[in-house]
Amino acid sequence: RVAGLVLVSTQCRADTASASARRRSQIAVLKAQGFHAALQAFLPQLLGGNGHERLVMEALVEEMAGIVGVEAFERQIRACISRPDQRETLRHLPMDIPVLALTGKEDKITPPQCLKEMRELLLSRQACAMAGQQAPAPWSARLCDGVGHMMPSESPELFYRMLSEWAGRVHRAQDASSAFVPQRLWQSGVPFLTGRGSVDI
Repeated sequence: RVAGLVLVSTQCRADTASASARRRSQIAVLKAQGFHAALQAFLPQLLGGNGHERLVMEALVEEMAGIVGVEAFERQIRACISRPDQRETLRHLPMDIPVLALTGKEDKITPPQCLKEMRELLLSRQACAMAGQQAPAPWSARLCDGVGHMMPSESPELFYRMLSEWAGRVHRAQDASSAFVPQRLWQSGVPFLTGRGSVDI
């Protein structure tokens, strides 16, 4: 049983032909020039921000990539190329599964429009619940300022706070499941404003 679904820096569509071509070019660079060259070409797409903080994050990403290794890196790229379209999966997700979708405002790989599409699908799911007099579990779609594709690493405090707030809403809804009011759960939570902030979309 799925207790909850957290979607971070992702999308629900299959790769486009151009996206698959870009990924294949990454594999070609990996094989022809090595892991370091492939990673250096990929880094500008991964991170938001600038200055010293970005340099620190680049070093962290390189360290993480070294731990993952070349073979796993290539497998991940190939998995992304072959992944199926999941729009209908999200639209017809069971009503009792809570969802949190998060995207960095500076994400170049899965940009904010990907989050907006997932939000629309979740709204469609919500409309089905209303039509059937059902109460969907809490869900939120949140866009985070100053963050790129590596949100949990780039802004761990903000990520933790958003995850904790959403989990709290889920637990409160479960505790009151016999009598909660659906309209309350359809409202997104109050945005967190720390060093970086998030907004509900």
